[in-house]
Order: sequence, then structure tokens, then C-alpha cells
Amino acid sequence: RRHLFNMSGGSEARYAVGTDAPSRKVDELFASNILPVFAAGNSGQQGDYTVNVPAVAKGAVAVGALYDTWLEVVDRVTWYSSRGPSGDGRLKPDLVAPGSWIDSCAHWSDDGYNGGWSGTSMAAPHVAGLAATLLARYDMSAWAAKAALIANAVDLGQPAHHQGHGKVDGMELHSPSDGGWFVVEGENTATGSVSEFSLFLPVPASLLKVVLVYPDPPASPNAATALVNDLDLFVDAEPLEPFWGDWVSISGTDNTEVVSVYNAPAGEYRIRVFTYAQNQGESQRWAVCVRTVYGSLVPTLFNEIVYLPYAVKPWQTFSAIGLAGTSSYVSSGVFGWISSENVFVENTWMERFAPWGSEWVPFPYTNGVNQGNIQSNQLRFIGWDLWSPYEGVHSITYSVWSINSLPSSATGTVIVDGTPPMYTGLRMLPAPGGNFACQVQVQDTLAGIDTASALYRVSTDNGATWGDWTTFVSIEGHWGSTAPVTLTTRSLPVASRFLLEVTVADTAGNDVSSFLSVSRGVGGHLAALDAAGYQGQTIVLRAFLQDAQGNPLPGRSLQFLLANRLIGTATTDSEGRAALEYTIPDDYPPGTHDLTVRFNGESGIPPAYVKARFTVWERKTTTVWALDSQTIPGGWAVLFAFLHVPDTQEVLAKRPLHYYIDGQYVGSVWTDGDGWALFWYEVPSDMAPGEHLIEVVYEGEVAYRPSRGVAILRIEPPLARLVGRVSLQDYVGDVTRVP
Repeated sequence: RRHLFNMSGGSEARYAVGTDAPSRKVDELFASNILPVFAAGNSGQQGDYTVNVPAVAKGAVAVGALYDTWLEVVDRVTWYSSRGPSGDGRLKPDLVAPGSWIDSCAHWSDDGYNGGWSGTSMAAPHVAGLAATLLARYDMSAWAAKAALIANAVDLGQPAHHQGHGKVDGMELHSPSDGGWFVVEGENTATGSVSEFSLFLPVPASLLKVVLVYPDPPASPNAATALVNDLDLFVDAEPLEPFWGDWVSISGTDNTEVVSVYNAPAGEYRIRVFTYAQNQGESQRWAVCVRTVYGSLVPTLFNEIVYLPYAVKPWQTFSAIGLAGTSSYVSSGVFGWISSENVFVENTWMERFAPWGSEWVPFPYTNGVNQGNIQSNQLRFIGWDLWSPYEGVHSITYSVWSINSLPSSATGTVIVDGTPPMYTGLRMLPAPGGNFACQVQVQDTLAGIDTASALYRVSTDNGATWGDWTTFVSIEGHWGSTAPVTLTTRSLPVASRFLLEVTVADTAGNDVSSFLSVSRGVGGHLAALDAAGYQGQTIVLRAFLQDAQGNPLPGRSLQFLLANRLIGTATTDSEGRAALEYTIPDDYPPGTHDLTVRFNGESGIPPAYVKARFTVWERKTTTVWALDSQTIPGGWAVLFAFLHVPDTQEVLAKRPLHYYIDGQYVGSVWTDGDGWALFWYEVPSDMAPGEHLIEVVYEGEVAYRPSRGVAILRIEPPLARLVGRVSLQDYVGDVTRVP
């Protein structure tokens, strides 16, 4: 037999009583043990008393719509959802469920699919599907199922004639986390008849909710009220009174009665169903659902960031994962979002539970998502794909909010570092047998050194052959240290001139593999570090000078030459280090060049020189394409731009473009993964018609040259409004559209 049906439709109505022919048919179906689920209607903008026919029927489960997305509106009744009560004062809608931005099937093909549907027609199937699982699992009547749906609904704190009895919750129906529920079904025979049963609470309950639903027969056609038989609900606590209850629900117009006892003491309770008036039929069937909640009805959310990398590179996509839970009962529509001043979101990922396990569902270009209802025995995970172009230590905050709970937030930090470690010192240490060891000092002041990455190798024939990569015999410093880290090689029986290649990375993965060119002399040692940079970039050239015992020689002048041309001198410091700041000319030829460092000698220390490699990378030329746009004064213009490297067709993603209109800055946006930027510009209402200059500026980076694109914004004259009578003759078409 048919157990239930969903109808996402109906007729608009005002002050409908529920005694019209369609509503009476619904009451008849309900009395025959079929559960009718209806969309409440989309006339909420007209105010109260707007529930559709036949959703207004007393036997229908009328479903209103909630917003399910965006923090500002999640779990609030939508503007369009029809409001109750019914024309005779009954509570309508009965329940609410998500109804905006719903993905659903489409009618145009057998496998048609569409997203973004909105309306109570989208909300009703949530309830119908849930009711189907209830009837499939339990042997209960249609009215028992309706009572269970109502008893387990979550109160959202909104007006009763807007939200009904609250928001349905599938997990609370099938697996209550805090308390439980049961159904008792019975039948009363005549006016004055009473049925009763007992309930024992072992401990106090924050909520004892008792719901009576009965399949009242259809009223007379167009009667002033829909109710025919009148059953009332009484709840007593110890000491039990002879008849009248401590809590009662005696509406006189509704076939649903609800008693909610807050902070119910432990002990025995008596629940009575009393027939106030049996006006039709010999008996009246009924069902009572009892719901208990022991924890607080205002849960406290808790959350944490369970995964966040320690350090990443600029523009690198990285993941963050958070989890949320609640202290008691159920937190409804938990919205989780991430915020950071300098970190940006590519995707939000929500963990969804399916019959085959959990899966992660992406929500592109949004920083948060409704994580759903969370029970007190659940944890929900959420994830993000993030990136940042800015070096530094950035805070990331994961916040959770629910309409019926206390919020929570958790903060973590991530280091964004695009600068590789720097070599800050070199010493030659005497070793047994006339040999020596090299002591290299490296530092990364932001992300810190990844000490496990440090390796070295040696060449005595100017790089023609190399020894094996070797770990350092000692490392003074810990993983992630931003202080100088000292790396000491094993004993090196090498020639007077040699190359020492050292590779080391920071915790963000920026590695530097540089050659130290070392010249050993009788009176001392001179070493120079390889250097590299882009055209136009300012870099630091480094060299080291010490005596034969490995002691630094401070206060000595070292000369730096490129292509045998002196480019500057630098004086060694107390550690024997010399550093020369040098700006690579914008037209310097790309490639590898000789860098010579020369010491002219002094008494007891002969002159020395050493050659290192100086590598210049070409700074790439970029192009900004800007597209023309047009609109009217006061309208919106969509301004597109595209950023790329024309020589290589490389697109530049995640780069800021700055927009100017007639020389006036109007805003900035980031390019997407394909190099495109889209900027919505609200044109001032007083902007003059005609052509205006659009400039889109890319300010460039170390590796990319700046560029600028121009386009035209055409402002059309505003349309004139004609007032008067228009006569249409022989017009065929949709009169709501202008041909």
C-alpha cells in the first residue's frame, strides 16, 4: 500500500481554514494511514495566514523553507516561505527544512539535474524522504510518524507560525544522541474517555516533550473550523493528581497537541489523552510521541584546527582541516568558516556521510559552509584549500556558529616564506693529519632551517667530478630554528682550491644549493659564495676570510669583480664575513658569469682570489589584456582582464590587478587559476555618458615585469521612461515580455 506522498505544489490562499475540497481529501488520506507531505507555499512576502491549499489541511505535514547557506541567514525562515496560522488558528506550517539553493533533479530528461533551486517545494521532499525512512524502519501509523517528526524537531527560536514546530533532524530521529524518544498508539471511544500511560525519568531532563497527533476526520465542506473530534493532552508529575494535569494542551482547533516541560524533575510521569468531544465516528485513534533531552538545550560548540602546515611557500596551495562538535543535544545548522587577513581561500571542503562511508564535497571560492546539524556524540570535519602571496606569520581562525548554540573559534598560524636560507658564515677548522673540516653557518629568519635537509659534497677539480652527498657530522641547532645553525663537515683531505656544495632547505621547502669556492693558502683561507638573481633585483654578494688556523680576519677589504670589472668593495666583520649589496642591471645578460673575490694581502698573509658563479635570470615581460565594457549611469559594469607572459604563454594566477577609471583607483581583484580577473564596478549615477578610460595595472614582482592594459568603458545615456497609454493591436506573444 501507499505509505506517504510528497506534493511540492498547491494553490495560493489567504486565511484558508482547511475545509475546502482538496484539504478535506488530504484529511481523508491521512485518516486512511497515508502521510501527506506538502510544500507550505511561497507567499511569505504577503505576511501571515498565507499557507497554501491543501498544505493547510490538518492532516497534512506542511513544510516551510529555511535558508541553508551563508552565515547571515542559515537556519532562518526564508522571506518567501508562507506563514501561518491557518484561517481557524491552527499552527502552520508544521515543520521547516532547507529550501534555498537546493540541488535537485530536473524535468527535462530522465537524468536531468540542476542546482540552486529554491522554494518550499524543495523543503518538503526533505521531510517526505525522512518520513519514508521512519516508516520503513518502524511499524507505526502515519499519525505516529507525524508525531515523531514534530517531537524531534529542533526549535530555532523563530515565531511559531513561521517555523512551525521547528526544523526536522534525521539523526535525532534515528540515533538520538542525548536522551531518546518512543511512541505510544491508542484509541479513545467516546466523549469523556481517557487513555493513559506512565513514564519514568531516572534523572532530571532539560526537556520532556510530549506530542499528540490524531487523524481527525474531514470537516463539513467549507466549515468555519477544520477540527471535528477534539482530543486533549495532559501530563502529570509526582504526586499524581486525580485528573487534571500539571501541564496541558487543549487547543480546541488543532489535531496536534504539544506539551513541553523544561527542566523536568526525575520521577514518574503520567500522560493522558482525553476526548473532550467525539463528534463523528465511534472512536478516535491517536499517537503520542515522548521525547526526552537530558543535556542543555543551548549547547556549547567546540572546535579546533587539527591540521595546518607549519610553513609553506607564497602562492602554494595548502590545506587546513578543522573539526567541530557540541557539548549536548544537537547544534543546528552549524556554519563553519575560516578567516585571515592575508590568507585566501580556493575551496572549502565539507565531510559528508554516505552509505559507503564519508566523502569530501568541494565548495569553490567560499570561505565557509553549513556543516549541518551536529549531535553531541558527533564530530564534523571541514577543510580548506588556502594560499597567500604574502610572506610572514599569518593567523588563521576557524569559527563555528549555530542558531541554537553558543559559538566557538580556534586559531592557528602558518608561516609563508618564499626566501631560501642564507649562508652567514664559513670557518676552516684544523683536523688531525694536516687535514681540516669546514664549518658552515646558515640561517632562515622566517620559516627556520629544516636541519634534516642539510647535505654537502666536495669537488677538487673545479666541479668536473664530485664526491658523494654526505650528512654533516654535527648540527648545532634544531628543526625550525630561526637562529643561525652551524653545520660541520667531516675531515676533508683536499687540495688548496676546492668547491664545497651545500644544500639545505627551510621548513617551507625553499632550498638553496650553493657552491662555496674556497682558496686555501699558507697564511689564510678565502671563500666566496655563488650568487643568483633576476634582472633588476638587488642581491647580496658574500665572501669569507680567515687565517690559517680558521680564525676570522676582521677589518679587511675584499674586492668583488664581475667580468674582471670591479663592482664594489666590502670590509669583513668580526666573523670574517664581507657582504656587498648589488643591484643587477635591468639589461644584464641572462646566464652564468664569473664572480671574482680578491684579497690584496698584507704582512704574513699573501694575496688571494677565488672565483664563484654569478647567475642572472631574465625578468619576464608580462601583458595585461583589458576588455571593453558598457553600461548606464548607476548600473554595474563587468571589467575583465587577463594577465600572462606572451613569450611563453604562461598565465599568471593569484596575482593582484588594480583597476582605475579615468585615472581614479576603483578597486583590486586577484586573477583566477586561468589568469583572468573579474571586477564588478558600480558606475556612479552622475557619471557622464560617453567613453571613459579603463586602466588595469599589474605592479610586477621579482621574476615578472610590471605591465598595464587599457580598455574603454562606454556609458550609454539612460533610457527615457514613457508615461501614457499604449494600444497593442494584433500582438501575439507573452505580454510580460517586451519584444
